[in-house]
Amino acid sequence: DALFNNPKLVINNVFIDDNIKFIDSYVSGGSVIAYDSGDFTGTRAYLTSIDNNGDVLEAWGSGIRLSSDENNQFIKGMVQLSNGYFVIWLDQRSGYGDIYGQMIDFEGNILGPEEGLPIATQANDQQAPTISYNDTLNEIIVCWEDFRNGSDFDVYCATINASTLEVSNIIDLCVYNGNQKSPSVHSSLDGTYLFVWEDSRAGVTSDIYYQSISNNNYDYINNGIVLCSADFNQFN
Repeated sequence: DALFNNPKLVINNVFIDDNIKFIDSYVSGGSVIAYDSGDFTGTRAYLTSIDNNGDVLEAWGSGIRLSSDENNQFIKGMVQLSNGYFVIWLDQRSGYGDIYGQMIDFEGNILGPEEGLPIATQANDQQAPTISYNDTLNEIIVCWEDFRNGSDFDVYCATINASTLEVSNIIDLCVYNGNQKSPSVHSSLDGTYLFVWEDSRAGVTSDIYYQSISNNNYDYINNGIVLCSADFNQFN
C-alpha cells in the first residue's frame, strides 16, 4: 500500500534538473536521498532526508551540498555507517575525471573537507567507482577504472578510515595488459573484500576476473583469476 495519500514534493528547484542517484534508510525512519542537481552551468552533488511522512527534515533544509567546489560532480555511490553516510562522486575540477567523497552525519553535518575528500586524483581519468563499507575493519573501500598510464585502464582501490577519514592503503588490484574495467567490490561478514571486474587481457573481448583480500593479503595470484572466459563478451 502507498505510504502517503499523495506524492510528496521533496526537491523543488525551478529550471534545474534534480536526478536521484541513491536512497538509503534514515536512523529514525524515513530516507536519505543522494541526488545530482544541475543545469547548463554545471552539476553539483547533494543529499537530503525525509521523515516517515515524506516531509524534508528541517536540519537538511533545501539539500546539503557535498562540496563547495564549483566544477561538475556526479554521484556514483553511497554507504551507511554507524554515524552517518559516505558518498562518492566523479569530479571534474582537474579537467579530468577524479574521485572525491564526503562524510555526512545523521544530523546533516559535513564531516570531511568542505571541498570534498580527494580519493583518486592521478593523471588522466579515474572513473566508474564502486564502494563498500567494511563494518569489521570500520573502513570504506573504493575501487575504480584508472587511465593514469595513458594507454589502457587498470583497476585500483583505496581504503578510507571511517573515524579519521584518512585515505590510505592504495591497492593495485589489477595492473595488467589490456583493459580492466567496471569493478565491483563487496565486504564480507568476516572483513574479507571480494572483487570482480571486466578484463580484456586475452584479446578484444571481455572476460570476468575475480580477486579477494583477507588480512591485507591477496587470496589468489596477482591480477586475479578468471571466472568466465567464454567466447565473446562477458559484462557486469
